[in-house]
Amino acid sequence: MKKTSAPAPGLALCLLAGCTGQSSEGVDTRPGATEIDADNALIVATATMTALASAGDIAAVDDLLGRLADRAAGSIDTAASLRPARAPGSPDKLAMNPCRAGGFNGSVSLGQPHLLRLEQRLAPGDYFSLDFSDCRLTAELSLSGGLDLQVDRFVGALNGGDVEYLYTAMFRNLRVDAAPANYVANGDMQMFFGSTSFPLVFAALSGQHLTIESGRSSATLRDYDLASEGVLLRKPDVYGSINTIFDGFLASTEFAGEIRFQTQTPFRTDGQPRAIPSQGQILIVGAGNAVLRLTVTGEAVQLELDANGNGSFEHRDSASWATLTGGV
Repeated sequence: MKKTSAPAPGLALCLLAGCTGQSSEGVDTRPGATEIDADNALIVATATMTALASAGDIAAVDDLLGRLADRAAGSIDTAASLRPARAPGSPDKLAMNPCRAGGFNGSVSLGQPHLLRLEQRLAPGDYFSLDFSDCRLTAELSLSGGLDLQVDRFVGALNGGDVEYLYTAMFRNLRVDAAPANYVANGDMQMFFGSTSFPLVFAALSGQHLTIESGRSSATLRDYDLASEGVLLRKPDVYGSINTIFDGFLASTEFAGEIRFQTQTPFRTDGQPRAIPSQGQILIVGAGNAVLRLTVTGEAVQLELDANGNGSFEHRDSASWATLTGGV
């Protein structure tokens, strides 16, 4: 994605509503709240921040849509079959295949094909259903598994600088290899991006249920919002600064139960990929109103724990940003 994670909390929360956390039968399926103490505070903090960083990497799949749309624009049929070459060929053939290696198959259904063909615009209702096999989009990003993606809103042109879109994605055992980490994603994610108010750029991720597996661990985000506001120095993707917020719930195999996370001070970076934030604070809330507060302080992140929820932080620790995000 461009640089996902967001503006004021209102943008993500108003545009992208979450669910109730209940099953269709009305039975509450949420796990109980996590007990947080001095022994597991660092584990809880690391599992939470790693999952949030991983979600941002997984959202990078939205860059694929423009390449697929270019391919679909050349099709005569409304429902175009996409079956690019699985091996390198001529420059023309490679231009039609978004994968540097491997390949993909599936279909795209365009509700208004003339908009894409004549104006390079997607339209609400356009739908992509794809299965990837070691599809290498860049030197650092490759995909395997399934992805279903629907266009809910699209303003502007794919090849233009001013664009605003909202996509709904469903991941089906989608493996995302994004150096230096890799993930398998299952669940839903809405992706919003807007660059129609230069120099401000907005992005937001939201969803009801997203499970991310990495190595032996698994984390599930519920009713989550990750949103960002950036200042664009020049187009297309040169940022001056980006402010990021996170909000939602998380369960992980690294700890029992579920925590609530909520940003108090947006995390600010200078816009470089994987940059260490210069500021930011997030609260992680567990059972008994226990609060684990993470605050960026220079090169480190300060961890403060109020285990009994009485408003007094009795335990303190620190860790590097790289440690908390698993090197993501």
